[in-house]
Amino acid sequence: MPARTSLSQAHPCAALAALYVAVALAAAWMLEVFAGAPPCHLCSLARIPYYLALLPAATVLLISTRRPSGPLMHACLGLIAIAMAASAAISLYHAGIQWNLWVGPDRCSVTNDILSATTANLIEQLQTTQLPRCQEPGFSVFGISLAAWNVLFSSVAALLAWQSRRAAASTPLTP
Repeated sequence: MPARTSLSQAHPCAALAALYVAVALAAAWMLEVFAGAPPCHLCSLARIPYYLALLPAATVLLISTRRPSGPLMHACLGLIAIAMAASAAISLYHAGIQWNLWVGPDRCSVTNDILSATTANLIEQLQTTQLPRCQEPGFSVFGISLAAWNVLFSSVAALLAWQSRRAAASTPLTP
């Protein structure tokens, strides 16, 4: 019986990219829930690729000990790479708005569904709710907004997943 090869042995970058997806989403939710930092419209949009990458990332981590190469691993790593590149692009747009390089969308500062609200509810919400604005970073680390950090980390995760995809494609399948 052949020895199993773990993903970390075969393609360590794949495990890193897959884990990053889950850790980044967990960190975003922790900031929102525990630090009281609700996401603006563009932050919410930048999370969508992470949600789309969760299943492929979980698949990469689950099948890594059985099949560190093959078409399923190849496809999952490709999906992770595309999703992280999309998140990096959205975050680059967002960071550009924060740096006043361009103007954000009109919807950028509106997150409540005003169509379903009654007039009284809408007035109450407007008086009590602070809507996050895309051009003002709600949270920063070392003076750099989370949108700018997401450009960096999502780009790295996309490159790691793409490189691992290429490595998985060139690794022969073992029985």
